[in-house]
Amino acid sequence: MSRIGKLPVEIPAGVTITVGDKEITVAGPKGTLKVPVQENTTTKVEGNQAIVTRKNDEPKSRAWHGLQRALLNNAVEGVSKGYEKQLEIVGVGYRLSGGGKQIEMALGFSHPVKYNAPEGIELKVDKMQ
Repeated sequence: MSRIGKLPVEIPAGVTITVGDKEITVAGPKGTLKVPVQENTTTKVEGNQAIVTRKNDEPKSRAWHGLQRALLNNAVEGVSKGYEKQLEIVGVGYRLSGGGKQIEMALGFSHPVKYNAPEGIELKVDKMQ
């Protein structure tokens, strides 16, 4: 059995999962995401857990099993906590400043590079020594 697929997906408070024929809808405080249902897998919501099972033991079904569970877990994390990506800039003379919707980067060019974040994205600069 798939090591990833056999793990249940914990559903935090405030998140609801609705299983349909073609897609699984995950709704939470940060929005709503839809996950397509992979072939040869079934998803059941029991209490505060979602359990993904496969219909047979063929290699393709085993692969879909782990993928379905991973996609569902990522959707639950996205609607409850949101996604975060941390970048670290290492080097002499490299600097970041700003935050919120725009950051200014000194990356070795003759001019500073300004980056405006897309709608719904928040930028944060932490000063590390």
